[in-house]
Amino acid sequence: MDLSQHPLNLQRVDAISGATVSSKAALEAINRSVAAAGHRAFGKRFAPEPPAAAAGSALWTPRFLATLALLLASIPIYLSGSERARLGLLATNIAVLGLWLNSLVTEVDLINVLLGHLASLRDNPQHWLLLGFVGLTGLSFGQLWCGYLCPFGAVQEFVSRLGRRLGLRRYVQRPLGLRLRFVKFLLLALMLSAVIVSGDAFWASFDPMQHLFGRGHLQQWMAVITVLVLVGNLFYVRFWCRYLCPMGAFLALSNKLALLQHLAPAREFRRCDLGVRHEFDVDCIRCNRCLSGTDTHVRKSHHD
Repeated sequence: MDLSQHPLNLQRVDAISGATVSSKAALEAINRSVAAAGHRAFGKRFAPEPPAAAAGSALWTPRFLATLALLLASIPIYLSGSERARLGLLATNIAVLGLWLNSLVTEVDLINVLLGHLASLRDNPQHWLLLGFVGLTGLSFGQLWCGYLCPFGAVQEFVSRLGRRLGLRRYVQRPLGLRLRFVKFLLLALMLSAVIVSGDAFWASFDPMQHLFGRGHLQQWMAVITVLVLVGNLFYVRFWCRYLCPMGAFLALSNKLALLQHLAPAREFRRCDLGVRHEFDVDCIRCNRCLSGTDTHVRKSHHD
């Protein structure tokens, strides 16, 4: 790729990777480095050096402000226990964090944190805001991100509700469900091991939520996985979240803390169709569907 005439841009990256997540800030840093290195080594500018952003200017972009508004709105909605408000927030998250910003918290972020490869706070304050909020709310309430903010989780929930209306919903018997829930923890362990041993972040890229909202070309194998996951949600509630999501497995560990969970409405575990039995259960994705029971339709056998 010739950088002597044109700087690297989002369109050129899309042609290579098909991904746009957090790419703008990274590309600006790459272009500045290329320009500076080329000038020092060869006396030639390889690409026009973009002006450095003014300190704090990225804090007031529509991207940052929209993310901040959604995150702040999620707290009172969560504490209210309102199902209607939650569904409205989920739909908004699909449109804003998903379709518009393509900004999710995924296994790639977990790997980047472990390897120290995150963009600087100055280059990408919006994503740092997102990561910080997920960490803080995890310590405070558990998997609030999964139940109230994740765009891919939101898509799954609406597909699951459609499946219930179509009479397609099924339930796994509790003994099998207890075994299946450990699959996501196994996938998390295998993913981390593969990345650490190989040093290749490719092993963290198999999650369909990283690709569903991308603006690039969706590779065939990933398209197949994504379709299968969405079809699975017609039959089983939050199919990917409950059994296969490595990032969800990592965030589920925060349920064991949930230091401020006592501020949230008391849950009706007898209505839960996910097999959750107490506040600190790692199976609880904080969907709060049990508060109204309108989407659960629990059968006695689920808890036997």
